[in-house]
This record gives sequence, structure tokens and C-alpha cells, in this order.
Amino acid sequence: MYRLASLLILTTLLLLGCATAAPTEAPLDARALLAQAAINLRVKQTFRVIIERAGADYLFATDLGDVVFSRAEGQFVAPDVIGAKVKIVLGELPIEADVYVKGADQSVRGIWTNMQWQQEVFAPGFDPSKILTEKDGLDTALSALLDPKLIGEETLDDGTVVYHITGTANGLEVAALVVNLIQMTGMVSVDVYLSKDSGLPVRFVIVQPDTAADGDEPTTWTIDLFDFDAGADVEAPG
Repeated sequence: MYRLASLLILTTLLLLGCATAAPTEAPLDARALLAQAAINLRVKQTFRVIIERAGADYLFATDLGDVVFSRAEGQFVAPDVIGAKVKIVLGELPIEADVYVKGADQSVRGIWTNMQWQQEVFAPGFDPSKILTEKDGLDTALSALLDPKLIGEETLDDGTVVYHITGTANGLEVAALVVNLIQMTGMVSVDVYLSKDSGLPVRFVIVQPDTAADGDEPTTWTIDLFDFDAGADVEAPG
């Protein structure tokens, strides 16, 4: 009798434990995370951005002629302004330039302008008003990923805990991320890092495999976003 009572009590406790167990969380969906990240960024009034190139040179045409893009650091101010300091190489000469873009209007200041602002085209077709426009810019780039996969959680070098998502995409569509500042062709690999806390995109790494030649590493772009909603401090041409 005692053993039967003990068995009944144990069975009851097991049933109660099963009934109160926390439900299993549904696995995160990479596509849903990317879509939400675009929504989260769209409401931000400002953010800072750093674009760095590694590997094979990337040439683009400017009023100075063909230059090699190295690095850009600046701030986006909604809805249509970017101010940035850009590092380029003209021939063998490293050059820094200040660039101010409002919509389709571009101004540049550098040693060749005697450090005075001049209205001239730095990057043909570049228009920051399209970066956060729904169904354009970032939306186009993120939705272009083919079969995105969630790798898992990682920690960036600044301590930010992120969801790491990887995929491939058509380069022309991914270039919408920087709205014609950079042109990409062929298929590219894309790694996206979304802040676990805020759901904001904080890093993109884009590799262009078809640029590798003569032993060079392929052109690789690292785009970091940070300082969301910080005070605007873009210097406009006076």
C-alpha cells in the first residue's frame, strides 16, 4: 500500500511538472529578423557609418578622374543628407576629401579645391534620400539575400551581441544598400550582423568573389552603423 501511494504521488508530481514547463520557443527566422531590422532603422533620425574596403582595388569615376576608394566615415541625417570624410587614392597619391550630399546635390572639398566647397559630382547617382525609403535602399538590399541563414549569436569586438545572418545575393541589388556609392556586379556573399538588443543592423560584410585576380584577395566591404539618433553634426557648404 505504501509503495502504491508513493508511486501515485511521484506520478502526480511528474504530471504537474510537465504541465508547468515553459513552452519551447519557436526558432528565430532569418528573413523575419532582416525585415524587422529595416523597419527599426527606418525610424532613426541619424546614424554614423564607416565603409572600409579590403582586398582588390575598387575604381570609380569622379571629376578628378578614376580613383581608388579606400574608406569613408560620416553621418546620415534623415531624410536625405550625408556628410563624410572620404579616403581615396589618385594615381599613387592618397587624398582625403570632405563630401556633402543632400538628395541628388553633391559638394566636395579637398586640396584640389583649395579646401573650399565646390558643387561637383563625387559619386554619380548617389542619393542618400533613398537609403531608408521603404522598398528601396536598405529594404532592397536585405530582401535580395537568397536563402538567408541564421548562423547564431556572436559578439563583435566592441562587445555588441549580434545575430549573424549569411547569404548570397545579386551584387546590383545589394549595392542598393549604399544607393550607388559602390557598384557591384555578379553574385556576392553577404554577412549581416543585427544587434540582439535593438534589432538594428550594425555591420554588413560583402565579398565580391569575381574581383579576385592575379593572386589578389577579392574586394571586401565592411559597413558599420552606430551612434543611432546622435546629434546631427554634418557640416554643410557655407
